[in-house]
Amino acid sequence: MWTNDVFQQVIVGDSNTGQGGMSYEEVIALGGLPYEATVSAYGGGFYEEKKQLQIFYKNGSGSKQSLVDFRFVRQKDGIYRVYAKNGTFYN
Repeated sequence: MWTNDVFQQVIVGDSNTGQGGMSYEEVIALGGLPYEATVSAYGGGFYEEKKQLQIFYKNGSGSKQSLVDFRFVRQKDGIYRVYAKNGTFYN
């Protein structure tokens, strides 16, 4: 279950490359499997194709719902690393 304290432990990497950010596996170890996930790709042709992963979590219900999402970019070694995170917590 995501709390603000656990959320703050997630290290965000470079906003373009994800370099230095936590891996998908490390995030899953902290918060478990996500509620929802999407994968997208862009670029190609003259530009290097980039693949992104976004995962979502939600805890609680109604007006007492906590929402968390993480965005990852795929590295050349195939590992997805965090480049952005958002969280809203109601305790």
